[in-house]
Amino acid sequence: MYFQPRLLALVLLLSSFVAAQPLIVLGPVRTADEARPRANALLVRDGLVTSLSREDAEAAATEPGARVMNVPAGGLVMPGIVESHAHVVALGRASRELDLSGTRSLADALKLIRERAATLPAGATLEGRGWNQELWTEKRYPTAAELEAATGVRPARLSRVDGHAVWVNQTVLNGAGIDLHTANPEGGEILRDPEGRPTGILVDNATALADKALPREARSLSADFLAAERLCFEQGITTLVDAGESIHNLNILGALYAAGKAELRIASMVSVDSAEDLELVLQRSPTLGLYGGRVNVGMVKLYADGALGSRGAWLLQDYSDRAGHRGFPVQQPKFLRQALTALMGRGWQVCVHCIGDRAVRETLDAMEIALHTLDPAARSAARPRIEHAQHIDPQDQKRFRELGVIASMQPCHATSDGPWAVDRLGRERMASGAYVWRTLLKSGAMFVAGTDAPVEPLSPWRNLTSAVTRRMADGTALTPGQCLSRGEALLAFTAHGAHAARFEKTTGMLRPGLAADYIVLDRDPFTAPAEEITATRVLTTVLAGRVVFERR
Repeated sequence: MYFQPRLLALVLLLSSFVAAQPLIVLGPVRTADEARPRANALLVRDGLVTSLSREDAEAAATEPGARVMNVPAGGLVMPGIVESHAHVVALGRASRELDLSGTRSLADALKLIRERAATLPAGATLEGRGWNQELWTEKRYPTAAELEAATGVRPARLSRVDGHAVWVNQTVLNGAGIDLHTANPEGGEILRDPEGRPTGILVDNATALADKALPREARSLSADFLAAERLCFEQGITTLVDAGESIHNLNILGALYAAGKAELRIASMVSVDSAEDLELVLQRSPTLGLYGGRVNVGMVKLYADGALGSRGAWLLQDYSDRAGHRGFPVQQPKFLRQALTALMGRGWQVCVHCIGDRAVRETLDAMEIALHTLDPAARSAARPRIEHAQHIDPQDQKRFRELGVIASMQPCHATSDGPWAVDRLGRERMASGAYVWRTLLKSGAMFVAGTDAPVEPLSPWRNLTSAVTRRMADGTALTPGQCLSRGEALLAFTAHGAHAARFEKTTGMLRPGLAADYIVLDRDPFTAPAEEITATRVLTTVLAGRVVFERR
């Protein structure tokens, strides 16, 4: 279990961590080290970078057992990608669930649902994810009746692309007792038709009403994690911030590392969904550097609001496309203030999900209160994060730097959401406060990049394209003045991501003494034409000096 101190004595230095013979890489290197940004060779011993000197590398190449990697013409060596916000178990599970992310109409989605239902045993739950009504020709939410017509009376639960709304059929509504008289839970909404009847769409905390009544098939967390790990290595990701797991799940995943079955460097956020969860976390202390430096359990995830697409994001003003509605807090500001103060006081790094500008402001207020309770050293070490920070009122944008709050954002969200986000916020708010990466960087705040996979595809190269072009599917750029430079993007995807996950003493750049976490690419995505970045292929992924993926 992650939280039992006695397990620190059982940390395994996995045999894969150590390479007795030197590993030499010859070719252009981008180090992400601002003190020495480029090199033309890399020498690795015992899992660590020992030199960036071509002379040292070529001399070591003559040693018995040395392995030499030659970077192909036009290729590049760079640090392994730090994926700063993804959901690792959900990523693995998504490969087994029905994927509706490619559907462009309700009819397309229902066709796939009927096909999947036909393959399941009677009574088995149909689960899936990825639908987005904004991409459908109908531009409306689907209904329970439409879903039941495709599934029959088997239970069916399909998560919206953002994970903050679910579409269920009438069988699930009936089983959960959700009817005309069911009240909205705090921090959630049951969407209804004009007569007040539930439509089958449940938003944010309302999803739990259905989940409690839903017979869910047994899942293998371990198998899902290892499937996600393989996907990460294929994409060149060597470090991942897992954006919310229960203590129970973390204990199971910890067993994989203790048994030497898992290798991905991971920083886990412990989800706090209730006062009971908070009490459990406060009984423990952060634990960093577990399992040979592979695992940090020092973060806590809280939730200020929902998502923009399902109109659960908490705004300062009405939604442009729903008068009188401003979203809602998933966790009340009073709870956030109490939780953040208590957690920071115990050394936990707090990470708060915020999409809307009201959620961001309330969270910054709570962080400011909590930070002022700390002594200067603890305040400097706190590194609070706001996850997503999609819409920030101009009055609050400088507060990230002033308070030392890290903006953990997803460039791909801007280009995916851009075509419809303007309907939610209006053009003025989009221009002044939505996805303001460059504004935050210019203010001196730290910006780190993730994909939110499986909400978006895991690809860092698609994400990088979004970061430097903000180009949407129709070819137009969303407020292009907010684009990142290639150099800024490199740091957001590597060194700054490692710092934001408290891994900076281990990884994030290629510097002697740090772990040899690096990737070999078929091109340099930081100089390639923008339209070619997404085609970047990872040829080799190396973690702590061991090759964990090699393209055949």
